[in-house]
Amino acid sequence: MKYERLTIWDDPFDIACDDCEVHTHETWNEVTEAELHEFHEECIEADINTPDYQKTDYEAMTGNKWEDTPDDFEEFKAQMIADGMLRVKEETA
Repeated sequence: MKYERLTIWDDPFDIACDDCEVHTHETWNEVTEAELHEFHEECIEADINTPDYQKTDYEAMTGNKWEDTPDDFEEFKAQMIADGMLRVKEETA
């Protein structure tokens, strides 16, 4: 099965320009199951290395509770799909 993962990034030119509005770009990139496993591991590692004060700041700024990445890969995939960050790539004949 093939997937596409949403990548969101700010335009680097806008960031460098103090007077410019920062434009956010979204792109869908094809990823394999193996790449998703690697990304899953990276997310878990990032959660481990995120200090508690940053999690508290996130909660204060967004009003959302911080949730660590699920350890279970299938749960991780399902959550990414539910959040609109991952979609199954349609196979064409």
